[in-house]
Amino acid sequence: MKPSQASAGFTLQEMLVVMAITGIVAAAAIPSFRDFAIQRSINAQITDLTSAMRLARSEAIKRGREVSMCPTADPNRAKPGCNRWGYDWSTGYIIFVGSVKGNDQYIRIQQGYSNGGTIKADAWDAVRFRPNGVLKEGGARVFEFYPKHAQNDPSLMKLKKKVCLSDTGVLAQC
Repeated sequence: MKPSQASAGFTLQEMLVVMAITGIVAAAAIPSFRDFAIQRSINAQITDLTSAMRLARSEAIKRGREVSMCPTADPNRAKPGCNRWGYDWSTGYIIFVGSVKGNDQYIRIQQGYSNGGTIKADAWDAVRFRPNGVLKEGGARVFEFYPKHAQNDPSLMKLKKKVCLSDTGVLAQC
């Protein structure tokens, strides 16, 4: 008898078992990865908006003048203005020195978010910081961050987040 030679490779059965296990693991991981990617997108929007609000507040204190921030429907216009009927901040926003009516000195013009998420405010009013950094309109403001397609897919609503802006100008997740 000849000695048996060592096999070089996998049998069909071994390959099928590995493929089945890989498929099961992938099926379990893909939904979690989707939620993870959506959370990262929402967190990026939160970071952008909160840093812009901190900028507006610090500019009001630094300049000793009122600084306003409001959503804009068209940030690409030569002189964008506040969106009078909008609660949606995801289309873009502007930060400027002065009141809503006299927005001639822009500090920042922010484009809308390309990922399609939605940022809704609880009130239309522009966010206005007094020279001492306190909100001009008393009372806290709430901003809700929704994932893209949340209106059509109720399972995405669990991923929404809220950010509160206190009347003293302090931001926190709520």
